[in-house]
Amino acid sequence: MIEAILMDHLMTTDYQTRTGKNPLEMDLAKIIIACENEGVISTEVAQLSSVVKSYRNLIHPGRAIRLGEKADENKASVAKALVEMIVETLRRKLIGTSENSAEQVVAKVKSDPSALAIVDHLFQSAGPAEVERLLTEVLPRVYFEAIGESRIPFSAPSTSLLPRGI
Repeated sequence: MIEAILMDHLMTTDYQTRTGKNPLEMDLAKIIIACENEGVISTEVAQLSSVVKSYRNLIHPGRAIRLGEKADENKASVAKALVEMIVETLRRKLIGTSENSAEQVVAKVKSDPSALAIVDHLFQSAGPAEVERLLTEVLPRVYFEAIGESRIPFSAPSTSLLPRGI
């Protein structure tokens, strides 16, 4: 999960364009270093991620048996806590750059069809103002660009039409 979350961040923030390095060709150790260098995760989280990366062997039963490793509640708790730390760090980072989060939500959904499964999380991490902007400005613009319209044929609805909490 840690590898997927960190790689996803590198992919959706154009890491390859900025650095010339393709995140899809990086192993977990390099992804952790890249995210630490980018300021995405703290040194503490990077160190914990490096320690926990050996837990990946536990998803390969044959390898776990050969190495004599066992999954237990303590290892699972550590890994879960680390995943939560990383998600919270990225959530704070996303909110900190809220002027781009509506576009980031759209970019994520466009680049990753499986993102629809986490769209609720994407909305929550964007915050109410960005969800409003997403619904009233960004999505209509993206839609009309996709169908070849040069202008949006209507004005954005009043925010009073949006459900409470958005």
